[in-house]
Amino acid sequence: MPKSNFEPVHLKQANEKLDRHVLSAHAHKKTNDGYKKDVFHESLWHKFMGLFKK
Repeated sequence: MPKSNFEPVHLKQANEKLDRHVLSAHAHKKTNDGYKKDVFHESLWHKFMGLFKK
């Protein structure tokens, strides 16, 4: 009886998609941070709390 070659094709495809999303998230981090500062104005309370998170 011949051995069957099992390849997790769906897992490979899912891993490739996840890699694309993670890499694109890193690539767009600077743009997203710019939007956070310019478009979404941070409240004074959040700025104050940010001092303690660092």
